[in-house]
Amino acid sequence: MATKSFIFDPVESPLLTSADVPSIRQFLKQYQEYQTVWAERVQEGVIARTRKPKSVLRCTDPDLRNRIRKYEMGVNVRLFNSETLMAHLMAKVAAATQAVSLRDVLGNLTFDARLTDPDEKVGKVFQYVDKVILLNGIDGIFPVKASWL
Repeated sequence: MATKSFIFDPVESPLLTSADVPSIRQFLKQYQEYQTVWAERVQEGVIARTRKPKSVLRCTDPDLRNRIRKYEMGVNVRLFNSETLMAHLMAKVAAATQAVSLRDVLGNLTFDARLTDPDEKVGKVFQYVDKVILLNGIDGIFPVKASWL
């Protein structure tokens, strides 16, 4: 989710400078936020509807862009555009993403029986889960299995 910005704040595009999967993930998230802010500014009338945000191609370091095109994708310059680059980046992230169950990551998660305050018990579990997610670089959406949702 994009952070709230003021209408006079510049809308800065992200720059992809490395082709490793964590950098690509971060770039894709930042690029989505950039597009959201851009769309909000257009809606507010701050940016003219005729202007377009920078493309993924233009948001990629030129040397890195050439390396990806030539060595990773192996395509001709004429066939290389924002859509093909975005598809390649997303495929690269998807290939590196592994399906993982919460049980595999969290193990046998239990409440600390020594704690008597229910809020503290639940709070400690959430604190632990947040730490595990951060340490393992987990990003994604877990399927909802509750029937009441």
